[in-house]
Amino acid sequence: MKPESEESDSLNDVSYAELVAACVGARATERDRSWPTTHTLFCDETGNSGGRFYDPEQPIYAEGGWLVPNAAKQRLADTFSEIEKQHGYTAKTKGTRIKDSASGRACMVAVAEMLGHEAIPFFYLVEKRYFICAKAVETYFDPKYNLSVDPMETFDPSIRKLRADLLYRASDTVIAAFADAFRREDATEIAKTGEAWANSMADVRENGLAMQIRVSLPTIQGHMAREFAKVRATGLPKGYATLNAPSLAQTFQLIERSSPPCDLVHDQCDSLAGIYRYFFDRYRNAQHDLLPKLDGSAEIFGFRRLNSLVFGDSETTPLLRACDYLLAACADFAKRTVSGDEIPADLRAVASYGLERMMTMAAGQDPEPHAERQIGELMASDAWIDRVAQAYFHHE
Repeated sequence: MKPESEESDSLNDVSYAELVAACVGARATERDRSWPTTHTLFCDETGNSGGRFYDPEQPIYAEGGWLVPNAAKQRLADTFSEIEKQHGYTAKTKGTRIKDSASGRACMVAVAEMLGHEAIPFFYLVEKRYFICAKAVETYFDPKYNLSVDPMETFDPSIRKLRADLLYRASDTVIAAFADAFRREDATEIAKTGEAWANSMADVRENGLAMQIRVSLPTIQGHMAREFAKVRATGLPKGYATLNAPSLAQTFQLIERSSPPCDLVHDQCDSLAGIYRYFFDRYRNAQHDLLPKLDGSAEIFGFRRLNSLVFGDSETTPLLRACDYLLAACADFAKRTVSGDEIPADLRAVASYGLERMMTMAAGQDPEPHAERQIGELMASDAWIDRVAQAYFHHE
């Protein structure tokens, strides 16, 4: 038998990135295809910390905005500008600044109420700490090189989430070390961090999980080195990072799954623009197909709803500033919840346009009629979701 480091690739050793590349390469035949749209999604992001994805100072990454009926775009943009002017603000005003004053939040409330009558809120949030734990599950519990893992478990999202929530109990030191090793694509350090993670699980009496992690360690270094090489060989855009890219990709997937036919206008972000374009092109221009993922979901190729992507300047595109208001409120609500700070009622009122549907579902309740249209998704630990939901419903 050949040593592990010299084994040739088998079908089972094909990486997900290679599978996607093959899928796109074989099917990118419909670049000129287009379709009529009924809405435009104006969208912005917050929490981008570049290649250093895991940054305790920016614990969440979020994409948010408003799906606006095309027939109402100009009227709603003009009304937004009028509200902005009435409250003494200009096109240079940022939601992150005005959220801290009562007058600023009054402006944000007025904008949310105005848009909420006709537009559909869109909000996608990633708790970075939990995402790192989910990436660790993907790394150490891959049945291709962990014989203690039943291959069928990789397609069961409840098992994967349970493991991620358990790994979440590790110290910040262990989680940060894994994130740094993964960011640098350092297979040697990933193996060392695996031992630290196993020890952390043993410390909290999760001995079965610790054992399963250790089963992967003798061969994890070689496997991860090959995985990283394969991903890089697929031709990635400048600035692509293995930790931040999946969140961007999931934004497009959520839009395609949940939105009416639309065009996307995203606030300009120079550091991420090439990555946005990379994912949009590979998804939109392929022939229509679904590629099953290990978390039990499916990746959509050959979009039929999200038609186009352009980048805009918030100073000249009023509805992009409205996205900034929504994101600022939702992110500040989450931050205040985790830190235990007081949450002003008007801040919660704005945040409700992004969070209401997801919070009611997390609490096992039915959303109010006004929240049923909201489009949203959370990737976060149960502990984080429970804490935010508790603050959301105990605000009186």
